[in-house]
Amino acid sequence: MVKEVIVKDYGGVMSAREQDAFKAAFVVYVMSTLLVPGAKHDYAGVNYWNAIVDPSKISCYDWGDYVVHRLMDAVVKVKADIRKGIKACNITGCCLFLHVLYLDSMDLGVWNMEPKFFPRIRCFSADRIRSMILADTLFPGDSYRLPEFGKSQLRKADGVPYVWARMRSEQFKLASAWEAAICVSRTLLVPMEATGPIFFAIAVFPHLYMFLRSY
Repeated sequence: MVKEVIVKDYGGVMSAREQDAFKAAFVVYVMSTLLVPGAKHDYAGVNYWNAIVDPSKISCYDWGDYVVHRLMDAVVKVKADIRKGIKACNITGCCLFLHVLYLDSMDLGVWNMEPKFFPRIRCFSADRIRSMILADTLFPGDSYRLPEFGKSQLRKADGVPYVWARMRSEQFKLASAWEAAICVSRTLLVPMEATGPIFFAIAVFPHLYMFLRSY
């Protein structure tokens, strides 16, 4: 039914009602086939349908957040199935998102792409994804063993447009600030209990450490 609304020939300018129906049908189709696919090809989830009741407000819904949460639910379910010994696990959720996030975060040499192009998915053709997977694949000498992934290392934070890179950078800064706080405490011969407040002062005002080092 949804596909029929999308592929229908409207024969000219669509009415407001037809436009609303097309918008809602398109969202359901994309969500059920790409962004939040279920275990059954002919089944569409309904827990986001409140967001398409008013088609004019579809863009107000946080679709990215919804897709990521459903993907996390799928990961939890797969892990539970594996622990139970279920051999035929149904992998749901947007696996393509994981492919892009992983491949775009690894240092794959000539296959690395500039992080300035958005949305990132537009950089990933089927051929490019296959080539990037091969570049990250370890082929065992034993022909009976399956290939493994993880040949590459993570890219440097400044070459990645994802949140994990910023978090990694911030963790490094905080670690450096803590070391600086300990150094300042020892230099000033103050109790180590004062390291905490000094740490927060340095984290907020990094020039404070540079000032203290000059003495």
